[in-house]
Amino acid sequence: MLDNKDSNIKDFDLSEKEDINANYLLNGVLTWWSGFSLRTKLLAIATLVVSLLMTGITFFALNSIQKDAGMNDTRYARDLGLLLSGNVTELVANNQKKEISNVAEKFWRSSRNLRYIFFTDSQDIVQLGIPISATPTSSDSQFQLTRKLKLPSELKKRPQFPLVRQHATPQGQVTDVFIPMLWKGKYLGTLALGVTPNKKA
Repeated sequence: MLDNKDSNIKDFDLSEKEDINANYLLNGVLTWWSGFSLRTKLLAIATLVVSLLMTGITFFALNSIQKDAGMNDTRYARDLGLLLSGNVTELVANNQKKEISNVAEKFWRSSRNLRYIFFTDSQDIVQLGIPISATPTSSDSQFQLTRKLKLPSELKKRPQFPLVRQHATPQGQVTDVFIPMLWKGKYLGTLALGVTPNKKA
């Protein structure tokens, strides 16, 4: 019982000392503040308000710049995908695999921002991949594995529109573009490419 009473008294003493210290500090600050003239106080308050205002403006400006940069990256990736799709869709329809490979390789070499390019057929099986090779077409072995690209479910809901999304990687942000290749109303497959941020934009 005595130990409990002693501990309660000690706790009360500590809390009372903390309150006294806080009051002392507050009184010290008020005394220090009251020593300044009205003009100095107004100048200090005005400086604080302007500093906070400039900090807020800078924060919102940086946010808007980042959003604009993200939108520019998205537009660039989508336009690049549409351009490549426009060059290869007819080749895909005519099954001109060598020409498709040549066009894709030219795009790959001409753009430093391209991370990957995939061409799939209507069954989502990869027919051509840069820098990853395509599914082997040789039928020598029935045990060969096919490389199937898992496409976003949103793409099947709107097959006539390209799908653009972004994801983060250890090497930085990548914009993924998925463009369905349609020829005379027939779905041929999907062009998928990954684009890193365009530093020149």
